[in-house]
Amino acid sequence: MLKKLLALSALFFLAAGPATAQQPSKSIETELLTLAFNGVVKDLYYLHGKEVREMEASSLSLAGPIYYKGPRALRFYKTEAEALRSLEETENAPKPVLSTFIAEKTNRTLLLFVFADKKDKTPKLKTYGVSDSDLSEADYKIFNFSKQNLYLNFNDKKVAVRAGEDRNVRTPEWKREVQDMNVLFGAKLNGSKEVQRVYSSVWAHRPERRNFIFIFDSGDRNRPLGIYRYYDVPSVAARKNDPSGGDAPEGIDKALE
Repeated sequence: MLKKLLALSALFFLAAGPATAQQPSKSIETELLTLAFNGVVKDLYYLHGKEVREMEASSLSLAGPIYYKGPRALRFYKTEAEALRSLEETENAPKPVLSTFIAEKTNRTLLLFVFADKKDKTPKLKTYGVSDSDLSEADYKIFNFSKQNLYLNFNDKKVAVRAGEDRNVRTPEWKREVQDMNVLFGAKLNGSKEVQRVYSSVWAHRPERRNFIFIFDSGDRNRPLGIYRYYDVPSVAARKNDPSGGDAPEGIDKALE
């Protein structure tokens, strides 16, 4: 039930990019991070230069970074053969099953896939630029896919995140040392005018990591939010000849068991 509601909650805010016809597009370089909810991404193929690669993503880890050099219009095809045909043909090129645009001048890009349910073979996809110039080590990026306006407290750093909003949270102190992060989440539930505590925990904070927090409606009255925490390490770059992302660590800490 949680997975189904999680996906429906995410789809309330995610819009799928249109599967556009094959057209010339400016070439860019970036590193991809991939994550999928409510399903596993496989059997989707894209072009890296003139090389065909398979996209993989799941909720078990934030995968990457994966070096990408190609057009801004990132298109995914059902088969390796269709991806190759798209490179060779223009007028009769195969139609992609999924497509998105990558922002220019971003050195790292998050691809977020969400399946409607377990039977859904084609996920929705949204792309986020997460350059280290905007989101640096020790920072937190909050994605509020719930329908609640949230009031968050990280070691007395207070921030409000509206429903459907994503927001960066940082302080200079977080860059200095490993520490315990006391975390409180609040919301005004069921029309209440008062903020009620809906989650509290202590997270291990490490200054070399960037943290990505995804929040969904859970459908559970006692635990109204599903909270998922992942991280990457900006100082670890993708290896250009390795489609798996090289030696970069994959990190996950599910804050809600």
